[in-house]
Amino acid sequence: MAEEGIETRSGISRRELVKRGAIVGGTLLWAAPVIQSVSVPAFGASPAAHTCCSCIQPNPAPGSINICVVDHFTCASCTTFCGFGANVFEFRKGTGCQCLPTGPKKVPRCFATAGNVCDPSPCP
Repeated sequence: MAEEGIETRSGISRRELVKRGAIVGGTLLWAAPVIQSVSVPAFGASPAAHTCCSCIQPNPAPGSINICVVDHFTCASCTTFCGFGANVFEFRKGTGCQCLPTGPKKVPRCFATAGNVCDPSPCP
């Protein structure tokens, strides 16, 4: 039972609300720079490496018709794509690679995109 003249309320006082808000706000002010420093900004990153894999002939596996592909390849996956190591015509890495038809038979081979490089890389 409440005493006469003393009012009871549920909840928190205005002073407690301001105090808790200051704690939460201070935590957010600290967390924002920490989160920004953990992630790598795009402008600070080095250019992404692109790859190109070109085969002498299409992979002998049934249904294989492509002989030139770009990106997400390693030497090992290029060898798998071509079917076997001796069928790898070229494996290239650079800041921009693409497959373009070349020669009289218009066979796709690896070339650099405008303003980029696509250098040969050893692939046994």
